[in-house]
Amino acid sequence: GLMAARAMRVLLFKDAAERRERQDDYVSAFQGAFPGANVQCVPVLSIGPTAGSEAVLVAELEEMGTQDLLALTSQHAAAAVSRAVASSERARTAVESAGADGRVFAVGAKTAQSLPAGVLATGLSAGTGGVLAAHIASKARGEGASAQLGGRVLYPCGETRRPELETALAEADVEVVPVPVYASTQRSPEAIQADLDAALADIDSLSGLGSSRHGAEAAAAPGGVTRGSLLPAGAPAAAAAGMPRAATVLCFFSPRGAEAAFR
Repeated sequence: GLMAARAMRVLLFKDAAERRERQDDYVSAFQGAFPGANVQCVPVLSIGPTAGSEAVLVAELEEMGTQDLLALTSQHAAAAVSRAVASSERARTAVESAGADGRVFAVGAKTAQSLPAGVLATGLSAGTGGVLAAHIASKARGEGASAQLGGRVLYPCGETRRPELETALAEADVEVVPVPVYASTQRSPEAIQADLDAALADIDSLSGLGSSRHGAEAAAAPGGVTRGSLLPAGAPAAAAAGMPRAATVLCFFSPRGAEAAFR
């Protein structure tokens, strides 16, 4: 008899941005464009603590004043705070006191949940660093019920980060102390290849995909993999609309993912 048709597979060579309690925008867009498709993300980055950052963060937390704030826009930063207070009772006391006074701010439920047990956070369920900065700046200016937020803003963050929070607070004359505590590094081609092999275990070979993956044509390749389509840059929905229909589609967002898949 005939075999049942296999569901379409889409592999996105990017890190799933499951922030603010919602699914990655690209995963959602592709699932909407291709109902029933199996859409997976193959991470190309590894995120971890930076060397020596814990000692720096511990020292900053221990010196937090009674007017200082703690701003967190990432669960990785919140996890770094958790590690820091686990190694210093003085840092723990400072952070717990700040939380009790409403001076700990976290963007997103996952960020707040990554804080140490017992630390209260003023959570913003949705938003960005810029939204958080506006919220903090309004209190620093004395708007609303809480007008006593006049200290520094301690900002555990990534080595590479968006500038909105620091820029907006600087414009509001609020002192920001960024403390880089984690970094994003490229995963090795071997690690990416292992994920690809697991995702495509039932496909014999990716040979023949070759180096024309950035071409304008959409030529079929062995194993039902399609190569060569250029997806529109920008909105996830536009990318999904431009994606070719095939049994399996590999979608690359950086040279590293493509290099690993075709090495």
